[in-house]
Amino acid sequence: MFTNNFSSYNLNFSVFNDFYRNKNILITGGTGTMGKILLKKLSDIECNITIFSRDEFKQWELSKQFPNAKYIIGDIRDLNSCIKSLKNIDIVFHTAALKHVNIIEENLEECIKTNINGTLNITEASLISSVKYFITLSTDKSCLPTNFYGSSKYISERITLDKNKLSDITKFSVVRFGNIFSSRGSVAHIFNNLIENNEKIKITDLNMTRYTTTPELAAFHIMHLPLFMRGGEIYVPKLSSYNILQLGKLFYKCKKKYTIEYINNNFKDLFEIIGIRPGEKIHEDYIDKSELYKIWEANCFYVFIPNTLIDNHYQNVEKYYNSQLSNIVIEKICSFNSKVISDETLEWCINNFIEGKID
Repeated sequence: MFTNNFSSYNLNFSVFNDFYRNKNILITGGTGTMGKILLKKLSDIECNITIFSRDEFKQWELSKQFPNAKYIIGDIRDLNSCIKSLKNIDIVFHTAALKHVNIIEENLEECIKTNINGTLNITEASLISSVKYFITLSTDKSCLPTNFYGSSKYISERITLDKNKLSDITKFSVVRFGNIFSSRGSVAHIFNNLIENNEKIKITDLNMTRYTTTPELAAFHIMHLPLFMRGGEIYVPKLSSYNILQLGKLFYKCKKKYTIEYINNNFKDLFEIIGIRPGEKIHEDYIDKSELYKIWEANCFYVFIPNTLIDNHYQNVEKYYNSQLSNIVIEKICSFNSKVISDETLEWCINNFIEGKID
């Protein structure tokens, strides 16, 4: 049922039909990358979808492609707006956030309003409205954060999990991802634009590594969670990572049809090393050593178990999760010591991105 296969056009989303049929689902930030792919996949199921965002034009564009969805102009910064949008909603996928590290570093107050206060509002509104399942989308940058975006998403995670303690009706959980390949403003768009403009690809550090997944594979992971979540967990998909130079070389190979030998021999003409920016890491942390005591495993996820079960010396874990989880012993997990994405897989991603086949 679970997969981390990047060839995501073989994913079987029909496994969700029975669970989601006739459910009322709201997606915050529904006009963003993850909001749109969730809308696309859920539209193939007989369920009722509401897109909640403040972008009027993008909602209008989406409504032409997905006319059966409901579209609400609103803002998670406004509690009343959130409450009004959640009438009769069963499931909330909370994707709305400010995400661009450099922009956020210059606009801290706006980040607080959206990523922190917005999460407070939409979780509180979900409690008031007796939503059944609430899932916050988070980021690997929330683990040992070195920038304000990561810090805000760490707080967003804690807000979500704290709300789970307050309700016997609503189950609140978090899913933590790496970079979404092809998302707006992602490195794929940056590298592609630089090559199209005959500019050098700018590399921050030759050793830099990052986790990645495709939007469709991320949606596949997200849509599984309400099927077995109990509330209070952080789910961490087992993602692979790439080296930033590896990605740059393969972009030239796919886009310009250069051989790797040619790229290596003309490195200075094709690449510019610019150094890491404030708040960036060479390698992204995914699970910190201090978090390992609460990590269990479920197929292609690592699962952070709620502290209430850990305090009972794990005796309730297997019973509580119907033996779906197994305890594991792992070291700190970061993009440096994780499985590396093969060149073949990255080329698949890049070629499908260039051809517009990755959403």
